[in-house]
Amino acid sequence: MARESTLSIDGSTLAYRCAGNPRSPWLVLLHGWPQSKSIYDPVLDELGKDAHAIAFDLPGIGGSHGLPPAASPCELHALAGLLLRAAESLGAHSIDLLAGDKPALTNEIRNDWTRAYQRPEALKAGFDWYRALESAAQRNARPARIDTPILYLRGDAGGRDIDGYVEGLRRAGAANLRSRLIGGSGEFLPVEAPAATCEALRAFRAELGLAA
Repeated sequence: MARESTLSIDGSTLAYRCAGNPRSPWLVLLHGWPQSKSIYDPVLDELGKDAHAIAFDLPGIGGSHGLPPAASPCELHALAGLLLRAAESLGAHSIDLLAGDKPALTNEIRNDWTRAYQRPEALKAGFDWYRALESAAQRNARPARIDTPILYLRGDAGGRDIDGYVEGLRRAGAANLRSRLIGGSGEFLPVEAPAATCEALRAFRAELGLAA
């Protein structure tokens, strides 16, 4: 059963929901914009069966308050650093990351996201994270080899072939890349295809030797 709590770190308070044994390898779940940690509710308990799965509200969003302590706090590398320190402070080890962005607007999720951004400071933080994508793209404009194992998942409902996206990731430097097309789903898999998403992640983590 998923548990909800908060963590104070570097002047920020991060809200999170987690499931599974903390002694298992960790799976850190990051939501996109304009979303919240609740996007992973359909898969959190299942992923927690063989991992410690934890979903954060991004800094300033939902139950999280405050921004990373950086000269440009809404740069994505500052976000990554804060969340990594947060996970490690909770005891994280053998960390995998899962991130997504495309929305799946059921009424329940729509209402939760509305609440997550209803504070003026939360709405500003959300826009600032979104605007940071441009500077992140500039920072990553020059391809660099990435040896970290990556699994790229995509639904088939859009009718687009996955190969073009995979080739783009390889050109950007992803040298250890796997991909999988999930049938009968759109672009946000944890809601639209929770069972297939969990199965794909479990197989990937087992291949890497990270299964509990």
